[in-house]
Amino acid sequence: MATGRGAYVDDVDPLRAPPLDKVLETLIKRSESGQDVRLRDMLDLTGSRVHGILILLLALPEAVPLPLPSIGAVLGVPLILISGHLALYGERMTLPAKLLNRRVPGRALAVMGKYGRPVLRWMERLSRSRIPFVANRERMIGLLAAVISFLLFLPIPFVNVPLAMILSVLAWGMVQRDGLFVLIGVAATVALALLAMLVGMAALEALDRVLEW
Repeated sequence: MATGRGAYVDDVDPLRAPPLDKVLETLIKRSESGQDVRLRDMLDLTGSRVHGILILLLALPEAVPLPLPSIGAVLGVPLILISGHLALYGERMTLPAKLLNRRVPGRALAVMGKYGRPVLRWMERLSRSRIPFVANRERMIGLLAAVISFLLFLPIPFVNVPLAMILSVLAWGMVQRDGLFVLIGVAATVALALLAMLVGMAALEALDRVLEW
């Protein structure tokens, strides 16, 4: 439900919510007909967790290994704001109306429709409500998502796709109340951080050798 001050969508059973691939189809048709699609429109069609849905749909275009100039900058800011809001207030707190009125680029919707819908259908077949004490740790998920969103916003080469994939998995686990997906996202974050540390240490060691030479 949308209001003038913000928006809140009832915490309904995700199994009763419309499939996200159908939601994307509707949004794409609106965009192709010349209508502006805003974050608020995504929530009006989903009927599920506000923050998780928006994080998922905004991260999907970045999870596609395609050259999409400026998409990270356009979608990165709302991703940071939504994730930070979730970390501070939890899922029950309303999102600011100004944030929900942000426009979603048509090319981002096109990428989500072409590459995201098959992935969403596959993930829906694998998902079920489980490990609730993990899936319901909304602020923890929000904090982790905020850190990932900030890194995604930075112009760091070769990391956008894995970061966006991790963010999508975390958000999906939250939307579907599936703690297994949340745990997979956390484990992938830790693995990526360790890999980055190893690469950084190797680079410093190589630099030291060059300087000594």
